[in-house]
Amino acid sequence: MHLPNILKSKGRRTTKAAALIATQLNILYHGCIVIIVMSVLSSLSIAALVIGFIKQGECPIQAWIPRWLIIFGSVGLGWCALFILMAIVKMSCCHREEHCRAENCFMTGFCFLLIVFVFFFSWMIAGSVWVFTVRTRVQFEYPSDANYCQKLVYNMAFGCILTQYGIIGLALCLTACCFALVKICDRD
Repeated sequence: MHLPNILKSKGRRTTKAAALIATQLNILYHGCIVIIVMSVLSSLSIAALVIGFIKQGECPIQAWIPRWLIIFGSVGLGWCALFILMAIVKMSCCHREEHCRAENCFMTGFCFLLIVFVFFFSWMIAGSVWVFTVRTRVQFEYPSDANYCQKLVYNMAFGCILTQYGIIGLALCLTACCFALVKICDRD
């Protein structure tokens, strides 16, 4: 059911702005933007995976950093692929309410996404511990030293973790805005 129809079916009056926002959110949700965003995010996962594989063993200060990149890249690619697949299923099978028999498939995919997200979040915390605890001691010039880490490996892990924190912050802000919109519509 589309968001404007939900608002109307509950006997709520919607302002033109709220109806317009709801319509635009539906277009974004059902559109190709999801696929484009996930494709861009998957490029980060691919880069992390490649760097982790190529530079394995080049970070003696914390051997888990290249491994973290490999698992981050693998899980990130799987998550993006599942999300893209769900968007394609939603756009092709659920564009009209009477054709929404794929809802069970969609909900199953959503449950898998949630499980992968919980793992991804836990893995981000582990990576944060491994990367940030050696931040002040790591050096990039002498590979034979115990506190060496290849610069690309360390900076890639550092950047991926900061990107994850940024995406989580953005998602929380968007969620708060959506809840605020619903509250405003409830008052009217």
